[in-house]
Amino acid sequence: MGAKAAGVVLFAGAAGMLAAGNAGAATWTAYTTDSGATGAHAVYTPDTLSACDTQADGLRAYASVTWIDSAGDYKGASIEDANGNGTCTTKYIPSLTPGTHFTLTACLKNGSGGAQQYCGTKTGTI
Repeated sequence: MGAKAAGVVLFAGAAGMLAAGNAGAATWTAYTTDSGATGAHAVYTPDTLSACDTQADGLRAYASVTWIDSAGDYKGASIEDANGNGTCTTKYIPSLTPGTHFTLTACLKNGSGGAQQYCGTKTGTI
């Protein structure tokens, strides 16, 4: 399977709950570190960020992506999904410049003001 086809397969598999993004681009996923079944995951493509709740545990999914832009400024975007098990919330974010390093984080939160917990990260380069 070619690299472009593999990217499309990854996107389709991970993004059944995502709004249509850049389907030919790579997709990155970070998972929470809670014990047992994973409670949430974060999905990032170069123009979308999604928080997905994957467990009926009463907690909400939190996702963030951070990077340093070409001017050396720290940038980031975050989103939460409070709709319950089996749901994702997606946000469009600025496409990063090729060569940009980023960190994707998935956490669980107890309510909108709750502390981030069981956070897992994934790093990558556009």
